Amino acid sequence: MRLHTLGPEQTDSYAAANAYFAGNKIAGQIILHDSFAAIYDHLADLTGDYLIVPVAYQSSEHESWGQLHYRHLTDLTLIDSLVTTLDPLAFC
Repeated sequence: MRLHTLGPEQTDSYAAANAYFAGNKIAGQIILHDSFAAIYDHLADLTGDYLIVPVAYQSSEHESWGQLHYRHLTDLTLIDSLVTTLDPLAFC
């Protein structure tokens, strides 16, 4: 299984990808991208691969995960979901 998500390895998305593999006891390759937009822009090239995107994600055009899912409904199939703990955030 090839799974695409946001990089680098320090992101919560990378941790979620690892948690998905571990929780389902499957092996796979995590492919990291500079942005979720880069993944959505190349969906046609990723046929057969998987994507992890946080439901809190919002594109630079202010489209939510749900709006993006429906816009790409013919390109995406929701397979599963998972809940993970985020790394602590620092506020000033």
